[in-house]
Amino acid sequence: MKLETTKQIAVIGYETRTANATYAGEYTVINGQLTEVKADVIVTKPTEVPDADGNPMVQDVEQQIGTLRMEYQVLRTEHFPYSEDLPKYMADFCEIVKSIVAPDAEVVEEAETVDAEEE
Repeated sequence: MKLETTKQIAVIGYETRTANATYAGEYTVINGQLTEVKADVIVTKPTEVPDADGNPMVQDVEQQIGTLRMEYQVLRTEHFPYSEDLPKYMADFCEIVKSIVAPDAEVVEEAETVDAEEE
């Protein structure tokens, strides 16, 4: 029995860092078309924590503050508190999407590689 491939789906994980935050997420390509990009936005904040003796000390702690998502060209935020920094995160996210769909990006190539491996 030979199965005919009717849909190719590739999910690619990524992580990138800007001056504003770290972005960890994934994007989905279906039949060579980008359908979804997701980014968890992670910032480093100085936080007071106890040292070994119980004395307070300040330590940088990474904290996820929300998720940015684009599905079928619709952009939305998830669990994102209002912040004056939100436009910076949105600008970074737009750059992430641009880098994925850039002519020299490997989005389509990676999806085609998956297809070639299946043959």
